[in-house]
Amino acid sequence: MMRLAADTHMSTVFGADDRVLLDRAARQRTEFTPRALFAIDIGGQGIIRHVHSEPSRLYLVAEDSLDDPASWDSISLDDRNILVALSRVIL
Repeated sequence: MMRLAADTHMSTVFGADDRVLLDRAARQRTEFTPRALFAIDIGGQGIIRHVHSEPSRLYLVAEDSLDDPASWDSISLDDRNILVALSRVIL
């Protein structure tokens, strides 16, 4: 279980101090289904986002930018110096 901080980009989904369960099963962490949410740890900083995957990139999609791919943050999967830990979020 994880307690959440405020995130203005995800405020229509959750608020500060909401709690979510994290599913760390391998299958749940690697199937990026539409509208699924994932807790992502990048170098010690955690966020919850939708994830869109391509062969060499993960796109981290906030609720307020679902229809604006140009604003999506991304992580290169080719960069071996980036540690990304994923867990599927269960609201």
